[in-house]
Amino acid sequence: MANKRGQQVDTTQLSDHDIVHGFMNRDRYAHQSRYWYAMKACIRASNRLGRPVRLLDAGAGRKPHLPEFIWRNMYSSVIERYWSYDVKAPDWEPVCTWQFKPSAALMPIESIVDDFADASDAVLGDIRPDVVCMFEVFEHVEPEHGLRLLERLKRCAESGAVVLFSTPVWAYGEAAAANHVSEASFAPLNAVIEANFEIFDVFGSFGRVWRKKNRLSAEARSVIELIRDRVSPSFLAVVLAATMDPADASNCVWSLGRKLEATPPDIACALLCEALDGMEAPWTSSERWRELLPGYGHPLLDTREPLWTEAV
Repeated sequence: MANKRGQQVDTTQLSDHDIVHGFMNRDRYAHQSRYWYAMKACIRASNRLGRPVRLLDAGAGRKPHLPEFIWRNMYSSVIERYWSYDVKAPDWEPVCTWQFKPSAALMPIESIVDDFADASDAVLGDIRPDVVCMFEVFEHVEPEHGLRLLERLKRCAESGAVVLFSTPVWAYGEAAAANHVSEASFAPLNAVIEANFEIFDVFGSFGRVWRKKNRLSAEARSVIELIRDRVSPSFLAVVLAATMDPADASNCVWSLGRKLEATPPDIACALLCEALDGMEAPWTSSERWRELLPGYGHPLLDTREPLWTEAV
């Protein structure tokens, strides 16, 4: 299945949205929040390790924004080296004199032009990342491709990296974004993640707070009533999503690490089947959603017996 634009691998860039929607659209607000979370993760990792960290930005896009965010917040000193890893070569050429230039970043910057799903153990071993970010990539590829991306993230976590991962949360019956190839429902995707990673944190990074405000805390609802006419709804949708149950959010961020005890295949399958129980199929927006089911044969989903049947 392809997205509405006929693409099985979508390469829409955040910068493309800037041109259409204006600089501070809701995607920008959400990305700013993720970048802040990533910067804080780098600071914590640097303090824990007693040295600057090696930061890998998987799916960084044509205009990688994370190093600029860290630089503008004056935390370049916590980064030993930054890698952008994307199918497209980064374009660092500034469009005006005040824009970010890698030469001014105060951190060494390198670029790898390749599909992160194909990243070899040798390449990842050379990088030796302490923090890995993959923000808003999973939904731009088909399910099996997304699983290969998660496999590579798992490889990084097993080597000691903190992994930050974000993707939209899909609700059955709702339309996915036109440029998204495969959005996934929260519970099954979280079950796959839980079976393969240690989950340190998971929270909403964007949410339909107006539609679901009755599920917010009383404090969050009071904030909405106080400032809804004074602050952009898109900004509130990002800020208040962090207070929601992640399953109610429209987009989530996971902070992940190495699984301390490997999950046996049958337990991993049981977690996923439990999450699927009672759900209406499919659980992703792609017609190829069965690629994300027990018995498909992928290492992240594999089980000793194919427990999935059409009756489930």
